[in-house]
Amino acid sequence: MHNLARLAALGTVALALVVGISGCAKFDKALGQQWIQVTFAPNTSIATARHVVSVCSHIPNLPLMGQVRQDTGQPGVVDQVNFNSTNATAGEMAQLEQCLSKFPNIVQGFTQMDQGNN
Repeated sequence: MHNLARLAALGTVALALVVGISGCAKFDKALGQQWIQVTFAPNTSIATARHVVSVCSHIPNLPLMGQVRQDTGQPGVVDQVNFNSTNATAGEMAQLEQCLSKFPNIVQGFTQMDQGNN
């Protein structure tokens, strides 16, 4: 019986280590996340923001994070959206910048962000 208790305790410790390592990997992955924050002109409608995003969403490794939706206190108005750039190359990010520059009256700017910016 004593050996059985020891084995159970070792199993519990091993399980805790596996869970801990898995948790650290998820934490590290979250810390390594990067994105590009696109800022729209004041009073940009959801429809307009969706149009800009749809035109510029063809670039590999730069998926939109979430959906284009209201993010201001005004109904139907969008302030910003984020593209996940964690796996994007510098060239792909430059392609996104070039695409966004086609909308100078709508897109006010974009900023590269990472967990350190929060």
